[in-house]
Amino acid sequence: MQIETFNLPELIQDVTQKYGMAAKQRGITLRAKLDKQIPLVCADIALIERVLTNLIDNALKHTPAGGLVQIELFDMAGRIRIEVRDSGVGIAPEFLPKLFERESPLSRQVRASGGGLGLLIVARIVSLHGGRMNVESQVGQGTLFSFDLSVAS
Repeated sequence: MQIETFNLPELIQDVTQKYGMAAKQRGITLRAKLDKQIPLVCADIALIERVLTNLIDNALKHTPAGGLVQIELFDMAGRIRIEVRDSGVGIAPEFLPKLFERESPLSRQVRASGGGLGLLIVARIVSLHGGRMNVESQVGQGTLFSFDLSVAS
């Protein structure tokens, strides 16, 4: 890993701009609620960009036209919490406990339909940074993925 200090709101702004046209074409609102006072973080910027890209891409794929995908940051005393929330189809409760495992029923289903190992990779990247991926979801209501990063000293 190439650990460096960087401005997380700027990275999120760049990633959301990259997906802006795709969201607009799908009729989805893509919003980043970014507090400019968020402290710098210490992480591998390329890997964190990959995490954000995967989570936003998945959210857009599973959110119908008229929906919302929102990225938000929270300062949690020494760590920054990153949330990617969508108003999409949601994930059935039986898939949630093992969602980030290679052999979960959902990961097998996704691979069988031509999908990749995105959430498994995302969880591993977050783990390498000392964090943990979290997910909350309700079928028909949407999904919230979150993780945290260390504030730079």
